[in-house]
Amino acid sequence: MKNILFLSILLIAATNAWSQTNVTSQTNAVAPTDAKSKTEKKDIDIRSQHFYFTEEPRQLVYYDHVVITNSQLRLTCERFTVNFPAQGADNHPTNGIAETNLDIVFVDEKGRTNHTVSDKGIYDYGVNNGQTNEMLTFTGHVTNYTANGWMTAEPLRYDVISGRISGDGEEMHFTVPAGNGTNSSPFKFGS
Repeated sequence: MKNILFLSILLIAATNAWSQTNVTSQTNAVAPTDAKSKTEKKDIDIRSQHFYFTEEPRQLVYYDHVVITNSQLRLTCERFTVNFPAQGADNHPTNGIAETNLDIVFVDEKGRTNHTVSDKGIYDYGVNNGQTNEMLTFTGHVTNYTANGWMTAEPLRYDVISGRISGDGEEMHFTVPAGNGTNSSPFKFGS
């Protein structure tokens, strides 16, 4: 779950970094990892074989072997597209799409590793009548792995504002950690 939130933060940071600097150079800065840093922008590296930016529509596209990293995350895919509102509007991206062989490895604040794979990750953002909507949707063979198990859903949705996670066709496998006085054999949830 935390890796989904972090992907959202990553997409916002990546697009805000572009919109504020309008340069294509890469940064080698390291993002802070303390609790306070969760609400601050993360410094990131974005690498790809190719990229382009268009003014109409305002869109930034990285493609061919895209790798996005910071101190807690490594995201790889074949195409990463970010759309921005019209010039003069808020620079917050309207959406971001990471597609084809999306692979995210994220280390949370407790040092636990999460690994999510899917065909596509979509970030949507908008403000309507003063109401902010921010949603992440993963589709295509979505699986999240942790040290204690894995889960799948198609699609897997995360409402960033409410913190609600939902999905269809969910299946989960969890192994109870040994040494807690319970049987450590795996058990399975889902359909």
